[in-house]
Formats: sequence, C-alpha cells, structure tokens
Amino acid sequence: AVAGYTTVTDLGLGMPFPTPKDHIAIMQELGNNPRAPVRLQGYVIFTPALLAQIPAWRKQNTERFQVLGTKIWADGSIQGYTAALIKPYGENCAESKCCNWGKLNFQQSQLDNMVMKAHSMGLQIAVHANGDDDDRRSAAGGAARGGVGEAQRSGGAEGLHSRLRESRRHRREP
Repeated sequence: AVAGYTTVTDLGLGMPFPTPKDHIAIMQELGNNPRAPVRLQGYVIFTPALLAQIPAWRKQNTERFQVLGTKIWADGSIQGYTAALIKPYGENCAESKCCNWGKLNFQQSQLDNMVMKAHSMGLQIAVHANGDDDDRRSAAGGAARGGVGEAQRSGGAEGLHSRLRESRRHRREP
C-alpha cells in the first residue's frame, strides 16, 4: 500500500497447489491477515466442482478477501503458441516450425453454456481470450464475445438479467 497499491486480483483462484480448495483457503488466509499490505480478490477457475463451491466462498467474503466470480480459459497463450488466431503463427509457415493457429479450448456451444451457467448464478465472469492484437480478429475473442453477449442479452425486463445484481460486468482478459 506504500506504493499506492490497495488491491491485488488473482485470476486463478483454485489452482491445484496443493489442491484447488487448499489454494483458495491459503489465499483467503493471506488476504484476511490484518498485516497484509493489500486486499486480495479473485476469480475461481471454472470447473463444475469449483463452480458449485463459489456461492459458499462468496458468503465468506470480507473487506480484505473477496471471491468475485469465475475465470474461463477460452484459448491458450501467445508465448506457448496455443492462443487461437485467425492467421497462423510465423510469417512464412513453410519455413516456420510454429506453423499453427493455436486452438480454442471449447466449442462455441460449450463456452456459451459455461458462461450462461455462471451468469445465471449471479457471478462475474472473466474470459481469458488471448489472440491477435485486435480481438475482433481473434477466434477466442469472438468466442468470448459470443458467450458473454448472449448472457448479457438473456431475459428481458422480467428475465434473468433483471434479477441479477446490477454491478456485475463480465470481462475479457487478454
């Protein structure tokens, strides 16, 4: 906090170190330590088992530690050559050992279902979508926009969207 930082956000709560539940418990203990120089908040990795636990963890939110929602990895990373791109890695595929386009981790329908499940639980969703420098051309960016857009449009004035907390805004994380 001396440098002006007040909050740290972990976009991978529930990593298997040592187990997903232990990881969250450790982070919660660290965040709630009164000597911690910053508050800690984060997004739990999207798995069916962890998703089911998020409401219980959110009931334990404090001023110092908060579970905000869930994170979905739509694709991989640029440095690992696994981020989903429209054009292949490398300028000349014939001479490149990295002639691939990366890949999406989910079919569009799977991603849509995951986003809608978390959205219907009232969770904020962070979708990891690396790719081209312009996400309008990125396959993962398009997939993420599709699922999140559908969630935001769901229901009408009397529908799902109006019943969920007003402050929730989903995020695309490059």
